[in-house]
Amino acid sequence: MNFIHIGKTLKAHGIKGELKFALEELYLPIADALNIVFLDINDAKIPYFVEQVALGKNSRLKLEDIIDRTQAEKLEFKKIYLREEDLEPVKPFLPEVETLQYEYLIGYQLQDSELGMLGEILAVEEFPQQEMAILQHNGKEVMIPLHESLIVKEDKEAKIIELDLPEGLLDL
Repeated sequence: MNFIHIGKTLKAHGIKGELKFALEELYLPIADALNIVFLDINDAKIPYFVEQVALGKNSRLKLEDIIDRTQAEKLEFKKIYLREEDLEPVKPFLPEVETLQYEYLIGYQLQDSELGMLGEILAVEEFPQQEMAILQHNGKEVMIPLHESLIVKEDKEAKIIELDLPEGLLDL
């Protein structure tokens, strides 16, 4: 059985067994549809039926059979999981997570046809016109455009990408 980490419980709330909780932002749209969650207790995923979810500044979770503060306190600061199959019916409500086309280049060495090795790609960020590689070069952070027209060759084994950069780009 595959589990997906979606959040964590926080402090007990009130005297009726409620818990404050935090969900990963991706799973907020399905919070009202939670029927069963699994809490990580001593490295075991223990199932709990969800009685009520209240979202807001202090989101609260009421689990069946947890009837007082003492019981809720035993469940404080536990990771919350869903079974992967429980996510299937609600997947249409989850936002699409886009991956960047060149994100896989993080960790590659970037080299220019003329200037040679420039440095390691530390991050890839999306900008309105294209994706940009972020790297440290000569003690400063530089952004290099990533576009198929600039790529000369790519060595996946050695993790090196060679670009033909426009003259003066590094001087900006």
